[in-house]
Parts: sequence; C-alpha cells; structure tokens
Amino acid sequence: MNKMTRFFDLQAMRLMFGGVIASLVLFSTVNAVADDNVGIGTVSPDTSAVLDLTSANKGFLTPRLTTVQRNAIVLPANGLLIFNTSNNRFEFNSGTPLSPNWSPVVSTNGWNLNGNSGLNPATNFFGTTDANPIVFKTNNNEQIRIMPNGNVGIGTSNPGSKLHVAGGNVIVDTVSANNAGQIIFYNPSRTNTTSFKAGSQTANINYTFPLAGPSNGQFLSSDVNGNLSWQTVKQLPDGGTTINSTLIWNGTTWVTNPFITYNNSTINLGDTTHAGSIKFYDGNGQYVNINVQDLTQNRTYILPEVGDTAYFVMTKGTQIIGGNKSFTNNVSILGGSDLRWFEPTLSGNNFISFKAPALANDITYTWPATGGTNGQVLSTDGSGNLNWITQQTGVTGTGTNGQIAIWNGANSLTSSTGFFYNTTNNFLGLGTTNPGAKVDIQNGNLFVTNNNNQAGEIRWYEPSTSGNNYTSFRAQSQATNITYTFPASSGNPGQMLTLGTGDTLTWTNTTNFAWGLNGNAGTNPNTPNSNFLGTSDNQPLAIRTNNTERMRILANGGVVVRGNSNPYGLMQVNDNTAGAVGSAADGYSGFAVISSGVVTGDSSTSRAFTASKQSNSVTNIGGYFIASNGTNNYGIVAANGDVFLGQVDTLTPGELKRSLTQGNANKTYVHQLRMSGPLVTSVAGNSNGAGNPGQVLISQGPSAAPQWTNPASVFNGAIWSQGGNTQTTEQTLGTSNNFALPIITNNVERMRVTADGKVGIGTNSPSNSAQTEIFSTSKGFLMPRMTNTQRDAITTPAEGLMVYVTTSTEEGFWYFDGTKWMPLTSTISANSTVVVRRKVTDEVVASSTTLQDDDDLFLALAANQIWEVEGTVEFGSASATPDANFSFIAPAGSSFKMTYHSNDGSPSTFTSGTNDGTSASTVQIGGGQSSVVHVKGLVVVGANSGDFRLRWSQNTADANTTAAKANSYLKFTRIQ
Repeated sequence: MNKMTRFFDLQAMRLMFGGVIASLVLFSTVNAVADDNVGIGTVSPDTSAVLDLTSANKGFLTPRLTTVQRNAIVLPANGLLIFNTSNNRFEFNSGTPLSPNWSPVVSTNGWNLNGNSGLNPATNFFGTTDANPIVFKTNNNEQIRIMPNGNVGIGTSNPGSKLHVAGGNVIVDTVSANNAGQIIFYNPSRTNTTSFKAGSQTANINYTFPLAGPSNGQFLSSDVNGNLSWQTVKQLPDGGTTINSTLIWNGTTWVTNPFITYNNSTINLGDTTHAGSIKFYDGNGQYVNINVQDLTQNRTYILPEVGDTAYFVMTKGTQIIGGNKSFTNNVSILGGSDLRWFEPTLSGNNFISFKAPALANDITYTWPATGGTNGQVLSTDGSGNLNWITQQTGVTGTGTNGQIAIWNGANSLTSSTGFFYNTTNNFLGLGTTNPGAKVDIQNGNLFVTNNNNQAGEIRWYEPSTSGNNYTSFRAQSQATNITYTFPASSGNPGQMLTLGTGDTLTWTNTTNFAWGLNGNAGTNPNTPNSNFLGTSDNQPLAIRTNNTERMRILANGGVVVRGNSNPYGLMQVNDNTAGAVGSAADGYSGFAVISSGVVTGDSSTSRAFTASKQSNSVTNIGGYFIASNGTNNYGIVAANGDVFLGQVDTLTPGELKRSLTQGNANKTYVHQLRMSGPLVTSVAGNSNGAGNPGQVLISQGPSAAPQWTNPASVFNGAIWSQGGNTQTTEQTLGTSNNFALPIITNNVERMRVTADGKVGIGTNSPSNSAQTEIFSTSKGFLMPRMTNTQRDAITTPAEGLMVYVTTSTEEGFWYFDGTKWMPLTSTISANSTVVVRRKVTDEVVASSTTLQDDDDLFLALAANQIWEVEGTVEFGSASATPDANFSFIAPAGSSFKMTYHSNDGSPSTFTSGTNDGTSASTVQIGGGQSSVVHVKGLVVVGANSGDFRLRWSQNTADANTTAAKANSYLKFTRIQ
C-alpha cells in the first residue's frame, strides 16, 4: 500500500514488554482488574490470587527440563518449580540461588498405587530398617501389625506369636475345585506332617473345644451342636457265646437271648419253634400286635417311603373276599395299582377298578353327600367336589336357511338377520341376505382397529394363486378423525388423485414435466422447451430452507437475500445477525466474494469481483464499493491490486471521511477495521521526520499535510496507549475472529493466546491438554513467596490456592483446601500431610528429675487440627540408676493419648502403657545400655494453637548424664 499518504507507523505504536510475562492484560482470554489480579480462563479472578488459572478440562503445564538443563539454570530462585523429564517428577529449589537444592514435590521413590516394575528384591523391599513395627490400616483403623521380632498380628497390636489373630475367624478355603484346604503341622524334624481338612458336607459344622484338658485314656466326643468333650471309653459286657445272638440283662449278668438274633443285616424275632411278634404301644396302654401264624410259605413285606409317609405293602397283593370293610384313615394304592370291585359271585374273577394316570399334582375327589336320581351323571366343580346333575337335553330353536344362529337365551338359538352365509358360493353377507362377493357389507361401516398398538391394514394381494405380495392402506398417528370421499366417477389416463375441499378426492391432470429432487436431464431454457423454475405471473419467487425464507426474487427482477423488501439495485443482502466465523451469519459481513485459486491475467484483466459505475469510468478500475443512493465511490480497487479509500472516479487519492450528525468534517471516523495481517506503510521520501513514541502519521483535512498526532485525537481514544488508558468501563484487547494473538518483544514472540483460549508462554503451540503452558529450557516458574504470617493474612483464600512459605519452620509449598492451609510435602503421597522431626545429635540432662522440653521432637500445631503422632525415642544412660521419665505437652484445650511400649534394654522383655500428659511414664534402662520406646497416638487440637512436644528427664537425679539419642524421631501426619 505504498501509494497511501495516510498511514500508521507500527514501529511507533508497537507495545514494548520488559520480560517473558510483561502484561497479561493484553489477552482476549485474560482479564486484569484494578486489584492487580490476573485471570486466565476467567473474567473474575479470585481476589486472593495474583494469578487465577481456571479451566474445566485442561491442566497447568510447568516448564519441562532435563536434569542437565535444570542444573544449568543460573541462580535459580528459592522456590523455583520445574518438571524434570529425566526422572518424571516435579522439583523445586528448596535451597538458595547460590546453593540450590532440587527437592521432589512428590517422591517417586516409593510403592505406587498401581504397582511397581523393575524391582530388585535384594535392594527393594517394603518394610522398616530400624526396630519399628509395620502397621497396615483400612478406613484409618489398624488391621495388621508386623513386629520387629517378626510376629504378625491381625486384629491385635501386640502379637505374642508368629501369627496372632484376634477379633475374627481364620478360614482355610479350598485349594482348588473339590480339593479342601488343610492346616498342616510338621513333626519336629520337618520330615512328616499331620494335617486337618474338611470333608464333603451339606452344612457348616462348628466344633467347640472343651474348657479343660483330658484324663489319661479319654477321647473327644461331640454332641449334635458340635460341642466337644472328653469321654471315657465304655467297657463291653461279658457273657454270651452263641454266634449272631444278642445279650439281655437278667438282673445279675448279661446272658444269651436265642429269640432275637442278627445275621447279615437281618434281625430275626423268634425261632423255628417259637413265633415272633412286635407290639406298638400308643402311650395310653393300647397297642398293636404284629405276628405271623400258620404260613404255608415265606412272605416278604416292604415298607416303601413316599415323602414323609411309610406304607405297608404286601408283595403278592391283598384280596378281601366277602363282607363290607370300613376305613377311618387314608388308604393309598401305590405304583400305578388299581382299586378293584369283583363281581358278586364267590368264584368270579371279573372286576371293575379305578387307577390314577401319571399326574403332576395330587387330585382328591369328594363323593356327593346323597345318592343321585335316575338318569343323573357325576360332575365335578373343578375342585374335585362330585355332584349328581341332570344331563342337558340339547339346544332348541328355529332359524332360516343360510342365516347364522345366535343365542337368544341360555338354551335357545335363533337366526341373525344381519349375518348371512351363502353355502352355494361361500359368500358372507353383513347387513344383507344376498351377498354379491366373498364379503359383502351393506347398510353400515367397516372399521379396522389397531393391532397390538400397530395400525390395522386393508390389503390387496397380487393376482396369482401363489403370490404373497400385497398393497395395503393404513392410518398413521393423528389428532382427529379424517374421512376421505372418493370421486364420483373414474379418472382419465395420466390423472392423479388430489385432495380438494372437505377431504374430497378428485382426479387432476398432471404437468408433463417437474423439477426432480435429484435434478433433471435434457432441460432447455430456450425455446421451444423454455424450461425454467419460477412464476409465470406477477408474483415473486420465495426460496426457503428449514421452512424459513432465505431469498426472494421479486416480479421486477430484484433479488433480496434475507428480506422481502424492494432492493437498492438488482441485489440487496440484509444481514443484522452476528455468527461464528465461517457460518452463514459470519459477523456483519452481509456479502462476501471469495476467489478459490490463483486469478491470472494482466493489468487489464478483471479480478474476482468487478463492477462499473458509469460509462465514463476511469480505465483499469477493478471494482467499486459505493454507499446507498451515493454518487461517489467511497472505496475503489485498482487493477494492479492497490486499494484506495475515499475516491471519486480517479486513481488520485482523495479524502477519507464520513460526516456524522454533529460530527467534525475534518476528522475521519472509522467504525470498524478488520485486517487478517499487519498494516504496513512506508515513510520513505517524506519530510515529516520522526514522531514521539505512540504517535501516528496522518492527515486530518482535505488538503492538510500529514503530521504526527496522538492516536486518541484521531480514533477518539478507542485504542490502547503505551502510557495506559483511563477508562470508565471495562475494555478488552484481542482478536474478534478465529486467529491467535501473539505478543512480541525485541522482534521475538514471547507469548501467544490461541483462538480457543489456550495460553502459551515460551511456545507458540501450547499443548491441547493444558490451559496454560510455560516452556523454557533455561528458566522455571516462580510461585508467589511469602512468610507464614503473610499467608495467613490472605483474605478469603480460594480453594486450591498455592503459595511458597519462606518461614524456616514451615518452609515449602502450601495450598488451601477450602477450610485451612495444608503443606504439600515430598516425603509421601500427596493424599497425606507429613512432617518428620529428627534428632541430629544426642541431647543430655544430668542431676534433674524435672521434665524438660526436648529441643528437636516437637511441631507447632494450628487450632482445630487433628494429627496422628508416632515415632521412636532411644534413651541411654551411664548412671547406676539410669531409668528415664517421659511425657508430652500439647496446646491448651487439646486432648491426646499416646500408647507406648519399650524393650527396657532387653531383646525380649517389653513394657507398654499410655500417656495423656497428666503424669510421666518411666522407661527402664539397663546399666550402660539403652532402651527404645515406640510411641503412637492421636492429638486433637482445641481452639488454641501451640507446640506438641516430647518432655523427659532422669528418673533419679544423678550426676551421670541421661541422653535422648540421635536419630530419635517423631512423625506427624495431618488427618484434619
């Protein structure tokens, strides 16, 4: 655009930045408020944060450096944060710039929740390296403890053996299918084993051992409930020498009973000369005696079981000859046998019998209470109750041949006058006695109802005897009834049925041609065909999509897009809706001409968009842009590609202005200027010299020479000034289309905001997984640093707010969890908060029994917190009475109870107890030896903050010193 005389000097307007992040207020996704709060991804940054990063689906990506690159950082600030790609962990400088100490934020040298790989069991193990037990917890309750001597406790914190289970059962499950697990005991030489295992069983069996040991020779016996007891073996009776005989007590001794013998699972009653019998008493002195007499052959009687009932059955059957028999109980006939009544002759063999067929359920028939009369028959009511009923004599009634009978009463039929069947031609008539077709309906309507919520159909099958195809009509879902009336006469060839008024169908002629949905072939807009799409009368043609009018061609030929009024000219595009870039409503553009590909030609060739205003136009004019009803061209595109604004049919630049109501005619008002690239100009050959920083070179009158001017005087203050702007309302700076916003200093891009809102610092392509990515191989990200007092003074901190505390007692990263400040440590999982206090050197006391504060083993606790405290303290002394006393002190209003156990200087003797701070506990120390005390408990801090600290002293005052040894420690784990 080197022919323009009004131009901007971008060098004069360029925004200057002094660092990587000089001014985040320049971004379309960044908002800065008056309180020095910067928000990325939010228009309302939290007042407690200098920088508020907000995103629902992206993270914060820190600078990623190798160990070599990290070590090359010059003077890294205390608290500088990076991600080390050599070991895949976050690290921060916990040292000084001159002596950096890169510490992990979360240690990776531990057991992962998803397991670890590449382990060496010779060096990698889970456990302790000192005389401390291992504790396993679930739901914050201890479940398993492994003691220093290897004893394992489940449900107990003081196991007394290699495996000590308390508070529950021990279950030995199956080894595999049909293979029960065992409890195995080795013999002392470990050569053989004794084991116990369960057999196949249908229910659980629980055995309860006796409360006392057995006497010599006793054996274990169980009752029906599994209660075991020690029993003495019963002595067998003497007497009896007959094989298979039984013994009876004669009052003095056991003697042989020859009448009750046992042989091959058979009990014999009596003998060859004495009949045997069995008596069954009913408990009231009455009995039933079963015996046998005068048999001519051996008999076998079987007691089969059906359900819970045993039945008495003779193998050769039973016949009752003569006389009546009465039964007061049920008589069952089993195995498909029958109940027979023989003919009334003494020698007759013929009979009548009843027997049951195969049944799924029992059926019981109950006889009538009285006898029946002549001619009656037995009938059942469906429940097995039999009754005598009189048999029906048949149906009576009169009728007409061909008419279908209907019931006119309980036992009578009559002919139906509306339902006729012609047996000669098999025609069915409804409403007529003279049907003329297979189905002939007269004097009424035919209704086809739905079929299982599907519309019913009337079908016409194809005219072949074996054809299965048909044509059918059916109704669709509708809100009201519709009745179509067929035409009174048949139509002519080529006519079609159309709907007229009142749902009446008529035969209508069709045109020879129509425009098809998939296009037409062989059309000709010229005579004689004269094919066209449009109207043949004085009416406009409307074009719709989605049932909304998009374009209208008026009867006079004018075209209106998005409107139906008369156009200004042959075409008018109405557009008053803003939409997404690339959509039909892109901004307020209204009309766009896009050239796809390269337009070739010389200076006399028209470009993609051309127009001509009048016949005497200047040659080589490629296109005009005119105002409505205007006479001058306010924009002109020359054939060589130059663009002029404010022209009058000439290639000589004219004035660019627009007169507004009460506007200044000598000022130029630009309502909107969009550019996809930079605006460049040339000042070569002018004599205006250099302007002041922030000024632009522009002419402000029809014949005024260009001069350097402040932008605010030209653009009415609607730009961002280098010296800042004074605004009464919130303003934004950025892009309004689908382009990124880069920020450059020293001609190098430092920062970029992508079109979808991601921010890259040190990179022009921030990761899709990050809302903000900071990339550098020489610098890190510096978190806000402050003392613990400054941290606690933050007003209404946001949840997740993070700072770096420089106070020595709390130095490190802290975050706000929504209710309180929590430290982020590097010793264990980030799900916990742990502080470890360790003694570096021995601390001694002499000649004193007054409890003193330990110099190292303490932690400052805030009000209303809950901490778990555990650790190991080693006491040693050269005193003749070397025992030591210890206790704990907590902030006023706190409650705690510490459990402890110590080895008292012995590898096998332990002392245990609790300490709540009200008195001292004593540790026994052997002369010249030391004792290790293991402590653990919960501290609930009240309304007052303060130190929780170990206190200790000599048990007996002695000039020989008593010491708390180096490497004693307390571990504080924050629970709440």
